[in-house]
Amino acid sequence: MPGDVFSLTGSPKDYVSREKERRCAWRAPGGTRKVIRLSLPSSGSGGPGRAALRLGVLPRGAPDTKVDVDIRVGNERLTSYTVDQPMEWTDRRFELAAWDPANAECVISCQSDRDFWIGPCEIVTDAVSPPNVLIVLFDALRPDHLGCYGYGRNTSPEIDALARDSVLCIDAIAQASWTRPSVASLLTSCYPSTHGALDRQHVMRPNLPSLVQALKDVGYETHCFMTNPSCLPIWGIGTDFDRFMDLVGPTGVKMDDARVMDAMVASMRYAEGRPWFMFAHLLGTHIPYNAPSPFNTMFRSPDTEAATQESEKQKLIDSYDEEIAYSDSQIGRLVNELRSSGLYDNTLIILTADHGEEFNEHGVCAHGESLYNEELHVPLVMKLPRSDHAGLRYEDILELVDVAPTILDIVGAPAQPRFQGRSFLPGIRGQGAAKKFAYASLYLEAKSMYMAQTKEAKYIHDVAAREKMWFNLKQDPQEQHPLKQPIPEARELEEYAAHITTLDAEGLNILITPGGAEVNVVSGVVQGKGVAEGKINYHADCGEVCDEEGRVAFTIRFGQGRNFRLGADRWFDTVEQDSARLHMRVDPDSELSLRIEADGKPVPPSSIFLGEAAAGVHPSNDATFKPSLLAADTYTFDPLLLARRFAVYVWYVPGVKEIKDDDLTQEVREALQGLGYLK
Repeated sequence: MPGDVFSLTGSPKDYVSREKERRCAWRAPGGTRKVIRLSLPSSGSGGPGRAALRLGVLPRGAPDTKVDVDIRVGNERLTSYTVDQPMEWTDRRFELAAWDPANAECVISCQSDRDFWIGPCEIVTDAVSPPNVLIVLFDALRPDHLGCYGYGRNTSPEIDALARDSVLCIDAIAQASWTRPSVASLLTSCYPSTHGALDRQHVMRPNLPSLVQALKDVGYETHCFMTNPSCLPIWGIGTDFDRFMDLVGPTGVKMDDARVMDAMVASMRYAEGRPWFMFAHLLGTHIPYNAPSPFNTMFRSPDTEAATQESEKQKLIDSYDEEIAYSDSQIGRLVNELRSSGLYDNTLIILTADHGEEFNEHGVCAHGESLYNEELHVPLVMKLPRSDHAGLRYEDILELVDVAPTILDIVGAPAQPRFQGRSFLPGIRGQGAAKKFAYASLYLEAKSMYMAQTKEAKYIHDVAAREKMWFNLKQDPQEQHPLKQPIPEARELEEYAAHITTLDAEGLNILITPGGAEVNVVSGVVQGKGVAEGKINYHADCGEVCDEEGRVAFTIRFGQGRNFRLGADRWFDTVEQDSARLHMRVDPDSELSLRIEADGKPVPPSSIFLGEAAAGVHPSNDATFKPSLLAADTYTFDPLLLARRFAVYVWYVPGVKEIKDDDLTQEVREALQGLGYLK
């Protein structure tokens, strides 16, 4: 058929948004007929095989625009049709019941007066593919309200049944007690200080490592079904999915979990024949609790004449459990669909939550209020392909940042060196050392706190309240009795928490590597407008910091330091060279000066690096610089990767972008108000 050849491999893809969908697609010029030629893949047997053509088309421009589509296989016309819906995608799937790759190709011809969008456009077969990956995230779901975690009520028969085919992770910790930072940590395998989506108006930093991109790089098609307005692309989350479905309910009403499941099941059917990753965020277990009939009467406690605080709390729990039961029924639908389509065995299924929910254990009924485990402990049910290790109870502590590297490990994708979590697949297989620490933080409006915990002990630093608390989790698992004196693990917990908290936090960083025994004591002064609050990230017992407005002085003593590396089998990893890092708040556009000495002598310019580690900018002592001109990612300053020499590295981590309430659309504001994010 005559026309201009449109090469998919030679044309860039971009994102287009229509209504509630954001999709990555090819933009095809209008005016002349565009012809796309697709080779029919080998059936493997050399004879006729089975395949399907997947084609999505979206016209651009005015409502009267259209795209005429003609599809031929070999010398025969398969179909022709007209797409005239410019506000939504027209997705078609054509089964090619029998085809002979020896003498046929698929030719797609499209004609439109205006530019139009195409995506997907591919032929898929029923050949065995890498495992599909499916994450279902329940908003605000506590594990101790599920039967598989020991709950007495029958809230979760479908999840419990799936758990019997799965690895049940007993001690999974979210990295925040509210949605945006927690979901960002799950999808990037970065701690909140690194991804930057800490507070309600914060946008996630760009150019982070990404589970989605890592799977796309090995051929996965990626889909997101988002119901929480706090995790839309305007906040930097979900921008790299091939297809992002905004399923936020109208005017603050929660989207029905069944609607989310409808969209996901339809997408699984459409994507059949190619590996896919699907991420669904279910909002049913988020306040307000209003499960549909008949679930809304499953767990009602007897009414009492006088309402008490305890009876009101129980009514709230009853409604919460009913929401769990309804969401659980949708998991049953999902599993049945996977089984009936033959995809169950070859799908990695992960059920988890972004955080828990407090029911007055520490004075409130909510989340995003504290870092106690009723708000941080989350379920994690992982059904491996072929149900490997079914029934295993994984008892070691783990974090949501560990999920992404574990997924890549399971599907055989290359590991991502910038991920800050680590795969726990070796632990599932009984290999490797257990993770020792978990971390979480909460920076939401007036709240500012962070915590670190092991299986036995916990440390919370409430920065806003200027309070530190320690807990013995073996004796006090409900965290009701903070200890007056630091526990034996206090120093390790404090140093670990301080390290993660400032890992990529906004501010000026100074990393010093002593180069073996070359240097023993390093001291220095940073001066300038806006310099304040310096701290040594670790080696707290090997140095001092004295700060005042406009000046931070520090001293570091090496030779007795202990070495740290994220993800190491031990916290202090002797493979990594000794180092110390300072972090301080500064005015990014002010002129600062750095004076630094090693063993009482000025450090030569050749040993001082400003900006990126390999930039080669070497200022002399007292030379001035602007922090904003030294912007760099902390991950490039890993002491394990830097040269083993005495050096001083100075860089600045910029602040995150913010979106003010007045800059939000009315629709998003109403959705956030309906879920309690805005008053």
